[in-house]
Amino acid sequence: MRIIAVEEHMATEAFLRVAHGLDVVPGDETEMSLMRTVENPPDFRARLIDLDARLREMDVLGQDMAVLSLNPPGVQPYSAADAVPLAREFNDALAAIVRQHPGRFGGLATVAPQDPVAGAAEIERAMGSLT
Repeated sequence: MRIIAVEEHMATEAFLRVAHGLDVVPGDETEMSLMRTVENPPDFRARLIDLDARLREMDVLGQDMAVLSLNPPGVQPYSAADAVPLAREFNDALAAIVRQHPGRFGGLATVAPQDPVAGAAEIERAMGSLT
């Protein structure tokens, strides 16, 4: 029997750096303030981005695989113009992580629901050329 953790939240340093520099759509400021409180302290940030530490923890726990996904709130609190390329860049990084650690990590792509056409195209790309 294999132990697989599903929807394990993570981020990349590049994603956080870009996302934290973006304007948030009106109404999402409170949630983003809370999320940045979680994402900024070094210990918490490391738990999101340090994949080597995650692999060591998985080994200690006897966890065979983790299905990684972008930590909330993802790209949703940003304008479509910012969210679409941010989702694409994250998915590229996630696909590279999965390729580097086959059998240990799987990935759930993220999309920008603000732009349904671009979101659908990103789903197709994630299910196609990124796999």
